[in-house]
Amino acid sequence: MNPTSAGILTLLVGLLVALTTLWFIARSRQQEPAAQANQGLYKARTLYFVILSLCLLAGLTATLGKVPYGQADAANSQVVVNVNASMYNWEMVKVGAENAGELVIPAQKDVEFRVTGLDVNHGFGVYDADGHLLTQTQAMPGYTNRLVYNFAQPGVYHVLCLEYCGMMHPKMNTTFRVE
Repeated sequence: MNPTSAGILTLLVGLLVALTTLWFIARSRQQEPAAQANQGLYKARTLYFVILSLCLLAGLTATLGKVPYGQADAANSQVVVNVNASMYNWEMVKVGAENAGELVIPAQKDVEFRVTGLDVNHGFGVYDADGHLLTQTQAMPGYTNRLVYNFAQPGVYHVLCLEYCGMMHPKMNTTFRVE
């Protein structure tokens, strides 16, 4: 989700919370004769919903700038790698380079992986030499996911499929080198 979509979603959620609060306030003022004995309870409930709504709205507003996976990073990527996933195989080609053997990616530069599936859904997971998952996204037919990652350390990195794709799923892996 890009920052613009997140901002619109936050605005809509905030508007929904505000309208719900106003509805509760309006309903609490339309008291029946038997409910007049609970006047203090209605005021407390109204105050509670106003405070809750303001806290939620403040929380949404405060975290809007920290929305993950911003698309601004993809525009500044210095290296682009096209990744095609098909049953039990990863094909990774650096844009603008000849595909001669092992894929080599520069360290400490933003790398944009453009990941798509050619047959079924796959999970594109990048692991370091110690087996720690660094980043991941889905490889889906008919759609290209963009994943930006900066490899701080040189070394050999492993790509494993994270979604069961058939009998040979455990064998669907490859490596690339960062230097």
